[in-house]
Amino acid sequence: MKPSDGSTALLLLAIYGGEVVSGAVLLARPGTGTPANVIACAVAASMLVGVARVWELVGARDTGLMASPAVLVRSRRGQADNGNS
Repeated sequence: MKPSDGSTALLLLAIYGGEVVSGAVLLARPGTGTPANVIACAVAASMLVGVARVWELVGARDTGLMASPAVLVRSRRGQADNGNS
């Protein structure tokens, strides 16, 4: 188990905890919009963490937000340089 595995697990637990607390607040006061926004942001954050983790598991070197587009741009430049458009 790598050190990043533990930090990823803690991050996901914190996101999940935020979702649970916001859900409880939303159930107690259904007219409040802030808990729904927190849940939406938490779902988006957990998706981003999941995608980053998947890239790490498949062996991608860089898991940053702009890593995949950068690889695609470099790949296309290499094809253009070789005459394969």
